[in-house]
Amino acid sequence: NEPGGAWCYTTDPEERWDYCQVKTCEKDADIENAGKPEPQTCWEGLQKDYRGDVAKTMSGYDCMNWKQQSPHSHSRTEANYPNSGLGDHNYCRNPDNDPGGAWCYTTDPEERWDYCQVKTCEKDADIENA
Repeated sequence: NEPGGAWCYTTDPEERWDYCQVKTCEKDADIENAGKPEPQTCWEGLQKDYRGDVAKTMSGYDCMNWKQQSPHSHSRTEANYPNSGLGDHNYCRNPDNDPGGAWCYTTDPEERWDYCQVKTCEKDADIENA
């Protein structure tokens, strides 16, 4: 039940044991990442834990850096929403648990904010049916 997969003792006195290169499901074993959890590639529900790097909205607007207050001033700051993934970046987040999922302020002065196309585990984000 080793989370990293099959292993064996080695004959090398400097290395007691190592993972084995076992071929599974038609692909080679990933020894380098053995024992590490698979990276998350989709998000459910409100996407409040989304920490990916999508930085464009569904309408194609570039996201504004969360630390900036221009062109849109806002209260969604790291200090006001700790542990919500905000910081010195422009990636989509959902700090306030918006029911539509991850979103961002845009760099367009005419469009304050928009939802982002963050992949859900069942299908691509569909705000119409959220």
